Amino acid sequence: MIYVIGEKGSPVVKIGFTGGKPSKRLGEIQNGNPATLAVLWAGEGDKTLEGRLHTTFRPYHVRGEWYDFGVFDPVEEVRAAISSISRGVAHAFPVSQLPNCVCGHKRSKHGTDGCSVTGYQEWEDCPCSAYVSSAVLEGVAPISRTPAQRTETKEWAGPTPPEANANREHRWHETIRREIEGMRWPEGASMVPDGWSEPLADRVIWRLLGCEESSRYPGVVLDEILRFKWAHGGSMVPGAYAEDLTDRITARLT
Repeated sequence: MIYVIGEKGSPVVKIGFTGGKPSKRLGEIQNGNPATLAVLWAGEGDKTLEGRLHTTFRPYHVRGEWYDFGVFDPVEEVRAAISSISRGVAHAFPVSQLPNCVCGHKRSKHGTDGCSVTGYQEWEDCPCSAYVSSAVLEGVAPISRTPAQRTETKEWAGPTPPEANANREHRWHETIRREIEGMRWPEGASMVPDGWSEPLADRVIWRLLGCEESSRYPGVVLDEILRFKWAHGGSMVPGAYAEDLTDRITARLT
């Protein structure tokens, strides 16, 4: 079984696998630990699933099998990740940063009133009557610029690790990263989750440094922002938000 063990109310937890009872494993972990630990959650799973969870939550890793989820709910994150893994899609975390469905449901209301969407699935089709297919991802506010105003590269490989590391020394990189981190959903949550802003900045500056004409900067930036997608195909910064971020970035390119 997969278990989440930690002190109630603490963001620091141990994510592991046991072939026996989680309660027995709790006793073993509790020995020598000054905090009062508890089995916060347990569910079916094997060593392979344990390994995939450890890989998913590497940004939160502290040591061993212990992870610090900061302001986020460890159990919610683990359950959502297992759901994603079981469906063969990448986990978008932290799930608590994802916005409410545009149908109007709060996260606590999903699964009621004719809506069966929960957790990570908020980014997928919601069956409630007010929902329009893909609206959560691309229809939050429709993109207004025509394809002619965008600069798309068909054959795209992205920067190699050495190129990305070198480009991070460029004066634009920190500016671009800060603008990406500044993007917020209306309720205040970060649009681009922790750990994702730098890879997007890497892609944007890689394209910009290969662009000889500054007049093409807006199209290049917008293309890279829209290209940065969740595993299920929706842009991480969708619709008009991508245009807003494009304008904010290009205004700082001096």
